Order: sequence, then C-alpha cells, then structure tokens
Amino acid sequence: MKVLMITAGSRGDVQPYAALAVALKKAGHVPVLAAATRSGEIFAGLGFRFVELDEGPMALTETVATESKLALYRKAMGMLERMFDDAWEVAAEGADIVLHHPGSLVGAHIAERLDVPAVVGALTPLYVPTKAFPLPLAPRWLPAALNRASYRVVDLIGLPFRKTLMRWRADRLGLPSGKGRKDAVLHAISEHVVPPPPDWPATALSTGYWFLESAEEPELPEITGTTVYIGFGSMAGADPERTTATVLEAVRLAGVHAILARGWGGLTATDLPENVTMIDNVPHERLFPLVDAVVHHGGAGTVAAAAAAGRPQVLCPFLADQPYWGRRMHELGVAPPPLPERELDAGELAASIKEALSRSAEAARLGALVRAENGVGKAVHALERLCPPSG
Repeated sequence: MKVLMITAGSRGDVQPYAALAVALKKAGHVPVLAAATRSGEIFAGLGFRFVELDEGPMALTETVATESKLALYRKAMGMLERMFDDAWEVAAEGADIVLHHPGSLVGAHIAERLDVPAVVGALTPLYVPTKAFPLPLAPRWLPAALNRASYRVVDLIGLPFRKTLMRWRADRLGLPSGKGRKDAVLHAISEHVVPPPPDWPATALSTGYWFLESAEEPELPEITGTTVYIGFGSMAGADPERTTATVLEAVRLAGVHAILARGWGGLTATDLPENVTMIDNVPHERLFPLVDAVVHHGGAGTVAAAAAAGRPQVLCPFLADQPYWGRRMHELGVAPPPLPERELDAGELAASIKEALSRSAEAARLGALVRAENGVGKAVHALERLCPPSG
C-alpha cells in the first residue's frame, strides 16, 4: 500500500505524520510524506521518502509588511498555487490512499483525481461535528444547543482560498468545482484527552497520538533543582522582548530554574541569569520527562508531548485552537487555568507555575494512560482497512 501524506505548517504539524510514516514503513507499506514546512531537514533521513513542498504563504512571515493587504493577498494566492503544484507533482506518481492535513488544502482534491480514499489526519477535533462540545475555535459563551452548528465555521475559514483552489482544481486536475473526497477522519489525539463523542460516525476514529521516537541523541541542557521548560514554538507575539522579560521575572518570582526555547523568533535574550538556560531545537520527547513542568503556547503537538511525559503544564495561548487546549488541560486537572499571552503578567505566571508543580500526580496519571496507547499502530490498521490489498 502506497500512502501519500500531505501536510503543511510548523514542526508540530508535520512530526505526527512523520511518526506515522515510520510506522507504515515498518509495517511493509510505502509512505511518502510531502510537507510545506520550515522544519524539513528534521524529517529527512528517517527511512521513508520525504518531499519538501514550496512553503507557500508561510514565506510571507519573513517579509516586512510594506505592501497593501490586496497585494499581499494576491502574492499569497500565487504562493499557494506553487505549493499545490508541488503536491500534485508528487501525487501524479500514484498512491493507493491519501492522508492529509486540512491545512494543506489540496489533499481531498488530489485523492478525488486519483480516485483513491481520502483520509483527514486531524491533530485537533475540528472536522467532525458533534453535540458533545462546540468547535474548539468557537467562543466560550456559545449555547450548548449550537455545538453541532458551530462546526460550519470550518467551511468559512477556507473561503479566502476557495477561488484559487477551485481554479487550480479545474486547471491542473481537470475536475469541476467540488469539495473533494472525504472517506474518513483519523484523530491523532488521545481518547483520554478528548473522549470520542457518541455521535461521531463510524468513519471518525480516535487512534491516540502519533509520536515520533527520536533516533538522534541530542545534547540536553543540564537540569538543576526544580526546573520548568518554557517555550512558545512558532508563536512570536506582538512584543517578544516584553514576553521574554515577563517570563524571566516570573521565573525569578517562582524560585525555579528554567530552560527557555528560542523558537521561531519568540523568546530572546542575551543577558540571562544563572538559573536560566536558552536552547534551540531539542526533541520534546527527550527533554520534557527531565523537567518538572512545561510552560507553552498550547499547540496540539506540545500538549501531546507534555501529556505523554506526565508533566504538569501552564498554557499561555496565543490564537486558534490554543485556548481550547488550555481549557482542556485545566479540565483534566494537569494545568491551572490558561493565561492568554496578550495578558501575560509575571506575578500570575509565577503563581501558575507554582500551582502546576502541585499537580504532578494528576499529570503522571494522565501520562501513563497516554503512553499506553499505540496511536501509530491503530492508525496503520485503520488505513489498511480502508485500502485492503485486494482494493
């Protein structure tokens, strides 16, 4: 079975797919991972074919916004088409099934053109409506009666890209206007973190997280005393220097040691106190088990890694689904209430760090449950059922 996987985004959006690719290869299948990412070098050399797509509009974040919004929009759409073209160049070689991140936009359409099953690889429960809880992007005040209806917002998110996508679908794939195929949704999420709602259809499955076991032996920072990890991934915020100063003051007030992850231009400092170490890229699965708590932005991948490590968390969400994960970790008892990054205060952050450290037992219990799941194994079996050898 040849499995084409298409995704785009930061390391957290790509690493779960890489983990599944490794598992597929071990099971005797042929995975091809095509990703538009800035983290491509991390996933090359893992034993499967990795194809780096054009970054598309992600490249615009490196430019100074001196152009009009209309000019930037037109440039972004052109970049999208280059990313789409790269994905189709790989797909034209053939595949038996397409697994895709909806953020890549083209997976469902490519599967329709190839006439093979299309499977959404969901890192957040955004794509299957349910009465059990609202769309994770929805406001908290939404009445429960509107939970299922709130998922219609997902279609609205794609509207700015629809004209470009439909034109590309017609020109490159020769298909009339349409939504593409959607045969199943695999949620790469622990059922202990998000229990599958009873009204999900049989085509919506929860497999557990897709964890990549790092083959590298990274240089790990020295751990001394009570130590917390603090990192906001690809989130820079409006004022990274203020955020860094707030974090450093919170570490001082909390009386802990800290390991600060630099990220993509977020936390930055040149004059650090002795109890603070700045690092670049260290695999979360290697570092998190060594620290006492994890302070982060609430990205789905970081949530998963911290949960699996059995470490309490402090979530400082910036945008998108991050507030949802902040609330979810608090509901599970492994984190204090989330602290939105835009309102971050040193005193409140210090208090939250201390509270998180008191939740180590709850976090350890959740970690044991998460680690017991075989997410990639269940995902491989699900894909095999969708595309049996005789299919």
